[in-house]
Amino acid sequence: MQFMNVITWEPKDRDKVFKMLAEALKAKPRKGRKILSFSVDIYSNRAFELIEVDNPGVPETEFQVYRAYTKFFNIERHGVMELKEAIKLIPEA
Repeated sequence: MQFMNVITWEPKDRDKVFKMLAEALKAKPRKGRKILSFSVDIYSNRAFELIEVDNPGVPETEFQVYRAYTKFFNIERHGVMELKEAIKLIPEA
Protein backbone atom coordinates (compact mmCIF):
# COMPACT_ATOMS: atom_id res chain seq x y z
CA MET A 1 0.00 0.00 0.00
CA GLN A 2 1.17 3.52 -0.71
CA PHE A 3 1.19 6.46 1.68
CA MET A 4 1.85 10.14 1.10
CA ASN A 5 3.58 11.69 4.09
CA VAL A 6 3.18 15.46 4.23
CA ILE A 7 5.91 16.94 6.43
CA THR A 8 5.67 20.55 7.63
CA TRP A 9 7.94 22.71 9.79
CA GLU A 10 8.43 26.23 11.08
CA PRO A 11 10.52 28.50 8.79
CA LYS A 12 13.15 28.95 11.52
CA ASP A 13 13.75 25.15 11.54
CA ARG A 14 14.29 24.75 7.78
CA ASP A 15 18.03 24.02 7.81
CA LYS A 16 17.75 21.65 10.75
CA VAL A 17 14.85 19.79 9.11
CA PHE A 18 16.66 19.56 5.75
CA LYS A 19 19.67 18.01 7.49
CA MET A 20 17.47 15.49 9.31
CA LEU A 21 15.59 14.57 6.14
CA ALA A 22 18.87 14.17 4.24
CA GLU A 23 20.09 11.77 6.94
CA ALA A 24 16.82 9.85 6.77
CA LEU A 25 17.14 9.51 2.99
CA LYS A 26 20.69 8.14 3.30
CA ALA A 27 19.65 5.50 5.83
CA LYS A 28 18.70 2.04 4.66
CA PRO A 29 14.88 1.79 4.75
CA ARG A 30 13.46 -0.84 7.07
CA LYS A 31 12.40 -4.10 5.48
CA GLY A 32 9.05 -3.69 3.75
CA ARG A 33 9.36 0.11 3.30
CA LYS A 34 10.32 1.68 -0.01
CA ILE A 35 10.62 5.42 -0.72
CA LEU A 36 9.11 6.04 -4.17
CA SER A 37 9.73 9.80 -4.21
CA PHE A 38 10.60 12.67 -1.90
CA SER A 39 9.91 16.26 -2.94
CA VAL A 40 10.12 19.65 -1.25
CA ASP A 41 7.63 22.45 -1.83
CA ILE A 42 9.96 25.31 -2.75
CA TYR A 43 7.40 27.98 -1.82
CA SER A 44 6.50 26.85 1.67
CA ASN A 45 7.71 24.77 4.58
CA ARG A 46 6.66 21.29 3.57
CA ALA A 47 7.84 18.14 1.88
CA PHE A 48 6.07 15.16 0.36
CA GLU A 49 7.29 11.60 0.76
CA LEU A 50 5.59 8.88 -1.27
CA ILE A 51 6.30 5.47 0.22
CA GLU A 52 5.17 1.91 -0.28
CA VAL A 53 4.86 -0.45 2.65
CA ASP A 54 4.36 -4.20 2.58
CA ASN A 55 2.36 -4.37 5.81
CA PRO A 56 0.02 -1.38 6.15
CA GLY A 57 -1.85 -3.22 8.92
CA VAL A 58 0.89 -2.26 11.39
CA PRO A 59 0.90 1.58 11.22
CA GLU A 60 2.77 2.07 14.49
CA THR A 61 5.84 0.52 12.86
CA GLU A 62 5.72 3.14 10.12
CA PHE A 63 5.31 5.99 12.63
CA GLN A 64 8.57 4.94 14.33
CA VAL A 65 10.55 6.12 11.29
CA TYR A 66 10.25 9.81 12.20
CA ARG A 67 9.29 9.65 15.87
CA ALA A 68 12.65 11.05 17.05
CA TYR A 69 12.27 14.09 14.78
CA THR A 70 8.69 15.15 15.47
CA LYS A 71 9.79 17.86 17.89
CA PHE A 72 11.00 19.75 14.78
CA PHE A 73 8.21 18.98 12.32
CA ASN A 74 4.73 17.54 11.90
CA ILE A 75 3.70 14.64 9.69
CA GLU A 76 0.33 13.89 8.14
CA ARG A 77 -0.05 10.43 6.63
CA HIS A 78 -2.50 9.72 3.82
CA GLY A 79 -3.21 6.39 2.15
CA VAL A 80 -3.10 6.95 -1.62
CA MET A 81 -3.43 5.10 -4.91
CA GLU A 82 -3.00 6.04 -8.54
CA LEU A 83 -6.13 7.47 -10.15
CA LYS A 84 -6.20 4.77 -12.84
CA GLU A 85 -6.42 2.15 -10.06
CA ALA A 86 -9.08 4.09 -8.12
CA ILE A 87 -11.25 4.36 -11.25
CA LYS A 88 -11.37 0.56 -11.41
CA LEU A 89 -13.21 0.62 -8.07
CA ILE A 90 -16.19 2.52 -9.55
CA PRO A 91 -19.05 0.08 -10.22
CA GLU A 92 -20.31 0.09 -13.79
CA ALA A 93 -23.85 1.41 -14.22
